[in-house]
Amino acid sequence: MRKRSKKITVLLDDGSAAGIKFVTLSSRTTQVVVCPKNLVGQVVNKPEIQRPGVYILFKNQVTAKPQIYIGTAEEVHKRLRHHLSSRNFEEVFIFTRKDNSLTSTHAKYLESRMFRLAQKSARAALDNTNDSNEPSLPPGEKDEMEDYLDDVLEILTTLRFPYLQPVDEKEEEPPPDVTEPPKPPKPPKPGESTLADIKLNFSGLKTGIKAEGYSKEDGFWVLSGSKGSKKISNKDKNLHEKLRKQRQKLIDDGKISQSSVGILFKKDVCFRSSSEAAKLIAGNSRSGPAEWKDGNGRTLRELQKALPDSHKTAPSPPAKQKTDRPGGSPKRPKVKRKSRETKKLGIEDIFQAGLIKAGEEVWFKGNPDSKAELVGGGNCRFEGREMSVSAFAKKISGWESVNIYRYVIHEPTKKSLGQLRDQLGKSN
Repeated sequence: MRKRSKKITVLLDDGSAAGIKFVTLSSRTTQVVVCPKNLVGQVVNKPEIQRPGVYILFKNQVTAKPQIYIGTAEEVHKRLRHHLSSRNFEEVFIFTRKDNSLTSTHAKYLESRMFRLAQKSARAALDNTNDSNEPSLPPGEKDEMEDYLDDVLEILTTLRFPYLQPVDEKEEEPPPDVTEPPKPPKPPKPGESTLADIKLNFSGLKTGIKAEGYSKEDGFWVLSGSKGSKKISNKDKNLHEKLRKQRQKLIDDGKISQSSVGILFKKDVCFRSSSEAAKLIAGNSRSGPAEWKDGNGRTLRELQKALPDSHKTAPSPPAKQKTDRPGGSPKRPKVKRKSRETKKLGIEDIFQAGLIKAGEEVWFKGNPDSKAELVGGGNCRFEGREMSVSAFAKKISGWESVNIYRYVIHEPTKKSLGQLRDQLGKSN
């Protein structure tokens, strides 16, 4: 039997993808409201929130799994007002019904089910102290709530929120906890090596850097025993403060130690990217793809181009091109190839050349209202939170992978980062 298509509608409350969103499934009463923390003061006035419901508070972590808190309330708006001052979160997902038929008992049942799904998934760290008891429902109502839960999971999957989804049996084993060393990679078959199988090294004789790691599906893992520089550069004050806080958090968590010689990784630590790991280890601005190398001296960037990588995000399919050829095969567009030197340049090089500066604004192509403030070190500040320019672009677009050099626009010059990079490449 052919699977039927489904229509999911996303209403942008203020017309901005970064604002409050109301998400519904066609012909169903299920409704999910998504709201960043800085707009909770507005969303609590919505009638959809002034009724029984379930909610999830979401917080991204720099060096660990994302954190979620699952709760329920008779009047969700009152509970959220309280959480504004009592809990640290970035975004809230609120689950209600358009026809106001969700009772407090239904909400408690859904809270308990979501808690167990999150536990089984283990994709995020649960901030709840314990599970709420699942209330007893008549068989008909229980089936109705399970249907509602199926709708919720469909919507969350569309919103790229996988933290209640079970790990597919066909997927690789879930990533190890940061307190446990990753299992040694299986020996690849001839012609089947992947990036995740290769141990990478980052070293510097003068700075005492000697680190090892792996580029895995869930991030870049730095192995225990790795050593990093003692000093943190003062050239970029924003980056200096960010690295200082990251190091201190890892020290407080018992994952690294610091001495007069430098830092030592006591446990395996997962970072969001190879560059984030390289910066923390070196104590200054570094490009991970250029610094991390395999045993033969090949850089991570070279390996990413040469080897199959099961955890790379597939690019969006290109738009269909018109063609007059028999059989309908499109002509291959002519592409002006960039020099190898230009390809190596990154956003930090554009910063150092003075083409972009801290305090200036950037925005996502096609959405000039989505402005973020550059802070240096390849980062920006958006909605009061510091993040990489890549993370900003992903947040605005909702895509898993974004070419920031094509889609991020520099406000003062109205040029893309790619155009500025080309400009820098020509001057060099």
